[in-house]
Amino acid sequence: PGRSYVKAIEKQMSDKDCWNAKAASFPRYSQGEDTYEARMLAAARAMCAVFRNRTVLDVGCGAGMYTLRIAREARKVFALDVSENMLDILRKDAKSLGLHNIEYILSGWQEYARLPACDTVFCSMSAAVRNASDRTKLLQCRGATVVYIDFAWRSPSDVMGTLYRHYDITPKNFNDSRMMREWLDARGLAFASQKMEDKWDVAWEIEKLVDACVLTLLRHGLNADKKLIASQLEPFKRDDGKYHEVTEFSAEILLWKNPDGE
Repeated sequence: PGRSYVKAIEKQMSDKDCWNAKAASFPRYSQGEDTYEARMLAAARAMCAVFRNRTVLDVGCGAGMYTLRIAREARKVFALDVSENMLDILRKDAKSLGLHNIEYILSGWQEYARLPACDTVFCSMSAAVRNASDRTKLLQCRGATVVYIDFAWRSPSDVMGTLYRHYDITPKNFNDSRMMREWLDARGLAFASQKMEDKWDVAWEIEKLVDACVLTLLRHGLNADKKLIASQLEPFKRDDGKYHEVTEFSAEILLWKNPDGE
């Protein structure tokens, strides 16, 4: 596509629009202690992260896969996200679980001026924290312990890899944890680190997977044909009748304590 067309698409699909559109097919909280989220929180606790009886700010909480787990043990959780659709899902799931200690904040990270006093800041693979200004704002939570989780590396999913090759698209290189480490080092902030390799295997109904692929390609400036995409997804159909999308990655947990005072 032409550069002007790509810019028009990106302007049309703001971050808020994008996450609202993704909400319907976005992964939600699931019970059990063998989920990816449960494993990551267990690893964070082993690094001395504390959530029990603490006040926690969840930056870019999305549909609440972590938020709900943290709320089960925290005194209070401030759940911040730019998408009202994501927060609506979180509210419904919190209600079904009988959790009433979550305060919902509809806002972008930079736009939210009055940060709540909190003991712990939690931020996992959040689009809210992607540049130096976003990272600096994390430090405004004075004295708080920050638990930051992001990709050390991530391959495109097998589904999106097929589509990227078909449309000759170069995907983003996910290595945000390295950039955060470099940023912390430059400021002389000591941190603990742990990397964990894992994979996601998501089973989709064909209609929802097609919609998710179309949305991802739209962010790359391509208005893709749904029928064409559906035809390319047939190899990913398994015996259970679902279309499985597998993503391999290495996630890194970074944990540090913010300075007190000014």
